[in-house]
Amino acid sequence: MKRVVLLAGHNFNSPGCHTVIDGKIVTEFDLTTLLVAEIFKKERLMGIDLIIKARNDYSNLVKEVNSLNADYLISCHFNAYNAKTQGTEVLYSHISAKGKELAIVAQKKLLKHLGLNNRGLKPITLKDRGGSILNKTKPVAILLEPFFLDHITAKKELDDLMKKTENAILDILNYIDIK
Repeated sequence: MKRVVLLAGHNFNSPGCHTVIDGKIVTEFDLTTLLVAEIFKKERLMGIDLIIKARNDYSNLVKEVNSLNADYLISCHFNAYNAKTQGTEVLYSHISAKGKELAIVAQKKLLKHLGLNNRGLKPITLKDRGGSILNKTKPVAILLEPFFLDHITAKKELDDLMKKTENAILDILNYIDIK
């Protein structure tokens, strides 16, 4: 049985990007936490050992992930730029062939479900943002950026994109299960 860590990106102190919907600030951490919880509820029929995790702090994250003895790490995030840009990208360690292989599969599944612009795969070095989690952890690691959160201003659109992202991640987990 393969062990997969599904990580909610960011934390309470550093909540990531945000948008405003119906006058309320919605943060990346709010949504990644919700996303991993929803996936955890639904993945139980797969033959994987899924561990969901949220960050307490950044300083011990790599050590915590490595202590879980996982085969795969999927770090969930959302992008932001200028409230106009939209698209999907997946990041992976620039030195991991298995990470690139999983990133290719993940990108295809996200694009299929979301139907957004293909922003491609992003090989990440240790010095790049996200570099530690992708380059210092033992499991094959990818970081998902399914859509740009700051582009979303309507609850219905956000709910639709979240559901599509959830389904794409379930497809990624299914791929890992049968691999």
